Amino acid sequence: MFVEAMEMIRTDLLRQRITEHGLTQAHVAQRLGMTTRTFYKRMKAGVFRSDELEEMMAMLGIEDLRMLFGSEANIRKHAADL
Repeated sequence: MFVEAMEMIRTDLLRQRITEHGLTQAHVAQRLGMTTRTFYKRMKAGVFRSDELEEMMAMLGIEDLRMLFGSEANIRKHAADL
C-alpha cells in the first residue's frame, strides 16, 4: 500500500538535488514511471506518494528526511510511511 504524504515537500531543494546530479525533471519522472506532466504537477503541489519519495531519495542520494520536509515534526509524521 502506498501512502500519499500530505505535507508539502521542499521542492526547491529537490530541484537543486536533481540539478546537482546532472538530471532533469523529465528523467526523474521517467525513472518514477510517470509522465513529465504528472511530475510537474506533483512538484507544483509538493506532494508525492511515499514510494515515489523513497525512489527519489535513493536516486538523489538523500539520506535525511529533513532535506525534504524540513521540520522534525514532519519527519516523524512521514518516517513511518517510508
